[in-house]
Amino acid sequence: MKKTNYSAKNMRMFLLLLTALSALILWRGFKGVDGLLKTKIFFAFAVVALFFSILPRLFAPAYKGILLVSGFVGNMIFLVIAAAVFFLLLTPLSLVMRLFGKEFMAVRYDKAALSYFEDPQTAQGYEKQY
Repeated sequence: MKKTNYSAKNMRMFLLLLTALSALILWRGFKGVDGLLKTKIFFAFAVVALFFSILPRLFAPAYKGILLVSGFVGNMIFLVIAAAVFFLLLTPLSLVMRLFGKEFMAVRYDKAALSYFEDPQTAQGYEKQY
């Protein structure tokens, strides 16, 4: 996993994006809520974000926690997608190939063979090496 940069600039950018996202959610998500209440909630959120933008080191523990949790969730999503691709795409494809007798690699062990080394093919130029 790559090293995360917890600089004040990154925390300020995160807070700006979080404030914009909260504004979008308040604007689109709470249709039945009174407009004045929406404004008060957004104003409170913006004041908190402004406070943490001025003193980003106070927001550092929450920022690290959010990044840690989101990294964990991203890894889980990757595992689910990779497993789905493997079991829903590659496994049936390999079973169909085996059904038709296609072998991409020599899987049989030949006791009579002295070596499995194959002489390399001569290259036909820089662009076409194989």
